[in-house]
Amino acid sequence: MLARDRQRCAYCGEHADTVDHIVPRSRGGVHDWSNVVAACRRHNVEKGDRLLEELGWRLRHVPSAPQGLWWRWRPIEDPDPLWAPFLPIAS
Repeated sequence: MLARDRQRCAYCGEHADTVDHIVPRSRGGVHDWSNVVAACRRHNVEKGDRLLEELGWRLRHVPSAPQGLWWRWRPIEDPDPLWAPFLPIAS
């Protein structure tokens, strides 16, 4: 979700470091591309388990599954060394 949303909060557009369920799982929301967005920590905490309508908030964009193959092959800028066995070796 963070890569799809280009590390930008779906609520304010600032740097995002968490993900948020638009319809919270505690209220029946599912964990899929259309219900999860990147969010800054402040808005994620402020939203909690409430619906956007309850807060009067709007999304900056409609979330959807990424299209094409580019997002699958996008290089990881600073991978955790523990991931090394699972990542392809750069050519």
